[in-house]
Amino acid sequence: MKRLCPAATIFIFNLLAAFGDQAPQLGQLAVGPNADGQLQIFKVDKNGALRRRVQKETDGDWTSWSSLGGTIYPGIAVTSNDHGTLGVFAVDKATQRLEWIHQKTVNGSWSGWIDLGGTIQAPVAVGQNADGRIEVFAVNAADATAMHIWQINAPDKWSAWTKLGGQFVPGFVTMKNHAGCLDLFGVDANTKELQHCAQTIPGHS
Repeated sequence: MKRLCPAATIFIFNLLAAFGDQAPQLGQLAVGPNADGQLQIFKVDKNGALRRRVQKETDGDWTSWSSLGGTIYPGIAVTSNDHGTLGVFAVDKATQRLEWIHQKTVNGSWSGWIDLGGTIQAPVAVGQNADGRIEVFAVNAADATAMHIWQINAPDKWSAWTKLGGQFVPGFVTMKNHAGCLDLFGVDANTKELQHCAQTIPGHS
């Protein structure tokens, strides 16, 4: 029988100690790296606020939990843009609109929550286009249609929400393929079969 690597055991116990909270209290986690390589880990607390911990140095200790506010559903998505700043996307509990919050500068402080509209269900999926622009995918709250919204070529400017069609169970996943195009995967709400669509031109939304 293959023996477990002792280093793996050390890694697991150090990780749990760093996060502090008991597992049942953590809920869903999301993680992203600062431009300097230090990680930030995020969760939604029981009141719907976004909370985070930050590595103090690469492979080092962690800060305590701090709040970035909001009243959001679990099912957040974390990404970085072409400038290296982190952003977190979530669905507001009261309005079901997409909101995001982002670092104002590389490795820096955070903005307030910004309303991006829509009427959607959590969770959301986020991808980065070939040119660095962020694109967000979600299921419409009214009719389960696939929806998306994307950054346009201006700071903090976004497109209108656009339908991609179909009817889906909430929970898309997206990834950029070898050609630089975003692929989107989801489960059909009626047949429960896996569905797939993709950009035909990199960066073309």
